[in-house]
Amino acid sequence: MQIKLGDKIKALRRRDGRKQEDLSAALGVTNQAVSRWEANKGYPDMELIPAIANYFHVSIDELFGYDNDRETRLASYIEEIDRMRELEGDQCKTAFEEQESYLRKALAEFPNEWKLQMRLAWVLQSKAYYNKKEPDKDVLSESAALYEQARKNCGDEHWKESMTESLAGVYTQLGEDERREKLALESSPVNISREMLMCYHKDDEKHKRYTAEAVLALIHSLAWVIDWGWTDSPDVFVSLTGLYKSLFGGKDYGIFSSDMCKLYMRAAARFAKRGDKANALECFGSAYSHYLAYTDSWNKKENRQTSELLSKASTKPYRFIHISKDMLKGCVETFPDGIANTIKNDPKYATIFE
Repeated sequence: MQIKLGDKIKALRRRDGRKQEDLSAALGVTNQAVSRWEANKGYPDMELIPAIANYFHVSIDELFGYDNDRETRLASYIEEIDRMRELEGDQCKTAFEEQESYLRKALAEFPNEWKLQMRLAWVLQSKAYYNKKEPDKDVLSESAALYEQARKNCGDEHWKESMTESLAGVYTQLGEDERREKLALESSPVNISREMLMCYHKDDEKHKRYTAEAVLALIHSLAWVIDWGWTDSPDVFVSLTGLYKSLFGGKDYGIFSSDMCKLYMRAAARFAKRGDKANALECFGSAYSHYLAYTDSWNKKENRQTSELLSKASTKPYRFIHISKDMLKGCVETFPDGIANTIKNDPKYATIFE
């Protein structure tokens, strides 16, 4: 029993992307205690068992490995739906119907599983908008209800945050302002967010790490808020790249080059909208350079940076964006023909349009 329990705790923790200190903090025990459990050198007090099962959102039977078949079936459902969700383009409409049907079947077997509820909410939210001038509010209403159920059942704070943001967007589209505001009031303000509070650490190395991660998270959130219809000024996004350079220095940001790529793409799109060809082309060129740096670093699984501060960050921000050539291509498609054709005819960018 001890071996199965220790191995199960470790497997569940890794499944959810959590650290030993996350579990120890949630249970009110030391990191060393969790480490001993996972090394099969001890086991939790029996009164902690329900709390551990609740933390990982599993039954006590599952925690002790008595329900492996159920766990395997649930994992297979999730793996298959995630594969189905990779379909894009003309396959989307059919894909939404197939995904919805598949998830409803899975939920009939596992009615309270938040991972399935969340995924069906995703599918319905996308389906509500697909090829429609106005979203289907009946479909959105069901999506909102599923997000609410999934948030209630979810024991993972990171996923809960993601669903909270999605739910706020659905409430907005439904005109449910009071529900959205209530949801917002239940959340923490920026100054006492997780990222900000983590900076208060006496250990100098951890302080530097958490400060770097807080700055990254704030830049991501700032760019997102500005991008959300606040302004069409490209200068704002160019200024953000300047802020990034001032904070972190250098030209090589490793995987965080994706940040710079996205900021320059946003600036390029706004310059193009103004008809400012020269600046649009310059910003797109910068975006492409950072795309290449990001891709190279990601493929080599390197997290290199020239900045001492940025190198301290070990956790990617919540809105970390994986840049693809399709994103660059999609950006160009929004440009006026004159600017778009100049980019498409430039041999340097040939691989984007293959």
